[in-house]
Amino acid sequence: MLDDLALASIVALIAAMPISLAVLLLTDVVRLDGEGQKRLWIRRALTVAALPLIPWFGISAWGWAGAAHLEPLCFAYGDPDIRNTYPIPRAQLQLEVTRLTHHRNTWFDVSLERYRVIDLRYGTTVAEADEVELVAGRAKYRCGLISGPRAVRDTGEINTQPAIDSLLQQVAAGRRPKP
Repeated sequence: MLDDLALASIVALIAAMPISLAVLLLTDVVRLDGEGQKRLWIRRALTVAALPLIPWFGISAWGWAGAAHLEPLCFAYGDPDIRNTYPIPRAQLQLEVTRLTHHRNTWFDVSLERYRVIDLRYGTTVAEADEVELVAGRAKYRCGLISGPRAVRDTGEINTQPAIDSLLQQVAAGRRPKP
């Protein structure tokens, strides 16, 4: 549907420009009676020229609203939750990855990739981290373990391995209790 909307806005832009230029040319060549009549035709021509920008602005505002919608989730899910205070051999750690839908509505689709680190010796979860993904129209934003604590636009070139390796190193080293 968004591809159809984009194509329609391009066609409208291509059609609107010659029409608006013709109206502007008409106001210069044809002498309309009175200054107010000329201004009215110029306003109409500019309105016709601006109409194709409305869908683009609407889709852009939809994406921007998605990024603003994601900020509180980034603060909530941005940092990993490391629960162990003792070192664990890295060979005894297992990483489980699940994908959950946080919420979905007409405007936004928010999902989580949950990274759970399990201590194989006891079968307990020793760390959890999340990567939040928000899709708003054509815009896709991410934040969390892999892309960082701030919402960033997803370009599809995010490398997950360094962040996951860092999480496993932190868990293997153990978290020091805060004084």
